[in-house]
Formats: sequence, C-alpha cells, structure tokens
Amino acid sequence: MDVANDITQVGVHGAGLTNMMFLPPGVTMVQIVPWSGHRWLARMDFGDPVDAMGLRYIQYEIGVHDSTLKDKYPRDHEIFTILTALHKKGFKFMRHTLLNGQDITIDLNCFRAVLLRALRDDLTQ
Repeated sequence: MDVANDITQVGVHGAGLTNMMFLPPGVTMVQIVPWSGHRWLARMDFGDPVDAMGLRYIQYEIGVHDSTLKDKYPRDHEIFTILTALHKKGFKFMRHTLLNGQDITIDLNCFRAVLLRALRDDLTQ
C-alpha cells in the first residue's frame, strides 16, 4: 500500500465511528472506549463489523486517569469500584453519567504505542 494512501481512523466510541463503512479494506480503525465497563459492547458495536469488512481493529480502553469522571466523583465512589452495580440503574442513568457525562483526556505517552501499532499495521499491508 502506498504510504500516501494509508488511512487510520481513530475515534471515541459513538456514532462517528460509523464512518468506517467508507474505509478501504486493509486499513486500521482505532476505537477509544470511555470508562464504562462496556468493553464487550464496544467490541460488538464496532470491532466485530470491522473484522467482517476486512479492516484491522485496535480497541483502546481508557483508564480512570483519562476520564473527567475523576474530577466529578471521589476515587472510592462506586462509579470506579463497582461499575457493574451502576449498570443495573438502567440505560438512562448509564447514558447520562458514563456516555454523555464524561470527557476523555488521552495520555499521549500511553496512546503513542497504539498509534504506532496502527501505523505499522497500515504500512505492512
């Protein structure tokens, strides 16, 4: 693949990642998964379809230190300690608190390895 044509899509879990349907086969999509305990759902929503489309997939799950939730709740709050209990509060609560209620600030020192892997994957195609 010509370096000028290499494409890697990087995005936070959400509707914007549906742009993957316009990616050519063989490129890499990186999904950033917010703090939520929904790594399986993120994989099902975007990772599985990416595999079926002939794309490569990398899932980057943020830690508490990458979420603005750390500024809204004390570190011993159940949102950090018993995340599965929060899931039982229902979709409305989950959407408000974990999906719409947090921003992500990526630690670029940690994320650098993910970006290099995506670039390496694209260059070896």
